[in-house]
Amino acid sequence: MKEHPILFSTPMVRAILAGQKTVTRRVIRGVSPGADRPLAMCGAVSFSDTGRWITCPYGAPGDRLWVRETWRYESDGVAMYRADVADHLAHRAKWRPGIHLRREHARLFLAVEDVRVERIHMIDCEDARREGIGSGPWADERDGFARLWQKINGKRAPWASNPWVWRVQFRRLP
Repeated sequence: MKEHPILFSTPMVRAILAGQKTVTRRVIRGVSPGADRPLAMCGAVSFSDTGRWITCPYGAPGDRLWVRETWRYESDGVAMYRADVADHLAHRAKWRPGIHLRREHARLFLAVEDVRVERIHMIDCEDARREGIGSGPWADERDGFARLWQKINGKRAPWASNPWVWRVQFRRLP
C-alpha cells in the first residue's frame, strides 16, 4: 500500500465529509484530447500519441489518499479546516491553500477502490452524484458536473475538448 496526496476544494471536502462524494476525475497530463483509446494495465496507461506509459498519480486499488484542503493554524497551534467554518464567517480568517497542508496535519484519508481511464463526457447522472453534485439550477447532475468542470479545469482541459481523465473511486477511512 502506498499513500498519495490529493487536493480538494472546500465544497468537495464538505461533500466527502457528508458522504456524498466517492469519486473524483482528474485530467491525465501529457495526453492530447484527440488521442486514441488507451491501453491500460495495473494503474498505468499508454496512449498511441505518446507511446509511453503514464502511471496514475493517485495510486491503484488498495492505496490510500490523504486529502490536502484549505486550512490555518489556531492561536494554540492546532490546525483548523476551512470546510468546518460557515461561509459567512470564513472571510474573517487568513486561510492557507491546501497545497501547503503537510501529511501530519491531514485529517481525511481515502481508500482507493477503483481506478479507470475514460473521457470526461462518459460521466452519467449517477456518477455525477458520486462526484458530489446535487440538485441545482441546471438541467440534471451531469450538466451540473459539466459546469463545475469548466469552472475548475476550463483553461487547461475544457469540457468541450472531452479530455482523458483518471476516474478514481474511493471510500472515506475512519
